[in-house]
Amino acid sequence: MHQRLAWQRRVRKWHNRIAVIGFLQLFAWTVSGIYFAFTDINQVRGNDYRVASPESSIDFTAVNLSTTFAGKLTVQERLPGEIIIGSDGRWQTALGDPLRILNQEEALALGKAQTTLNLSVATLIEKTEPTSEFRGRALPLWQLVDTEHPSVKVYLDAYSGSVSAIRNDAWRIWDFLWSLHIMDYSTRDEIGTVLLKVFSVLTLFTAVLGIALFLLIPKR
Repeated sequence: MHQRLAWQRRVRKWHNRIAVIGFLQLFAWTVSGIYFAFTDINQVRGNDYRVASPESSIDFTAVNLSTTFAGKLTVQERLPGEIIIGSDGRWQTALGDPLRILNQEEALALGKAQTTLNLSVATLIEKTEPTSEFRGRALPLWQLVDTEHPSVKVYLDAYSGSVSAIRNDAWRIWDFLWSLHIMDYSTRDEIGTVLLKVFSVLTLFTAVLGIALFLLIPKR
């Protein structure tokens, strides 16, 4: 009996210590999981600001397909009557010449055509940071803003003219909670960090100790 109580005290002590260490991360996992479950992913991605692209036809007789691109080619209309060819983020004109970057007026016009926003401010972005809202997108990008909705940022590819991403407050909350969820606070893209592995094992160990403690408690 005394030996059973001694084991019970040891298990309770270690259970409490590990639970204290992992409490904040368990709380972060729970809160972030609730947000992910109850938030519409289309709202997070800003899809409610996008408009469907109109159907268009392309005259391939004006397109020079003898390019140096390897792999899959994308042929699309950028500005009215302007056909461009792209592959893996590289773009050129229909005749095979280097493609120029869109200017501010063109970027705003294309952004308005692809969204429901009245975009009026454009900023060219050529450098990125690990936690940038547009990370993972090819640069340069035009950041477009509607002054009536300043928290919504539209990121437009400066070459193709396509909307690469739309960021809003719902996405920013998601991104912050995601960094807490996977415990990657810099790039927020790496699943399987050392911290995540350590705390996952600690959480499992806490659960096992809790079960052991329950089994060691004398039944009345």
